[in-house]
Amino acid sequence: MELFKKIYMSFYDSWNLVMDAKYNPLRHIPSLPTQFYITLVLFIGWAVAFGLMAGYYTGIFTSVLVHTGVIFMLFFTASTFKDAERDKKIWWTDWLEEWEEQKERRKKQREDLQEVMKRRNMSFRAALLQNQNHKENTDNVNQADRDPGN
Repeated sequence: MELFKKIYMSFYDSWNLVMDAKYNPLRHIPSLPTQFYITLVLFIGWAVAFGLMAGYYTGIFTSVLVHTGVIFMLFFTASTFKDAERDKKIWWTDWLEEWEEQKERRKKQREDLQEVMKRRNMSFRAALLQNQNHKENTDNVNQADRDPGN
């Protein structure tokens, strides 16, 4: 998958996790307008917080202008993608299928890596036990050599 597609699909998953009420904890609020209001308040709060932080370095007018542009583009981009998803645009379904396949491959790779690490740990434990047994046997032989009564 191309880098642009990976970046975009990561953005898509992150956006849903935070901004889509079907995925974030606000989904437990039964009222859709209340979910929207709380999301909007949180979003504005974060924009103000980052704006104040950036305003410290650049001046408040520049900060407000930049944040307004970024917020507008985030919503514009998200709405474009949601429209494509809703209308089942062919480019969107292709990207989504490719993204899901990659997620499955990464999951399989993680599972394979965990299995390899488990086997490696078992081999390490077996080698450690073998070393301890060898050391005990060597100590017993040395003890027998020192004790002439046996």
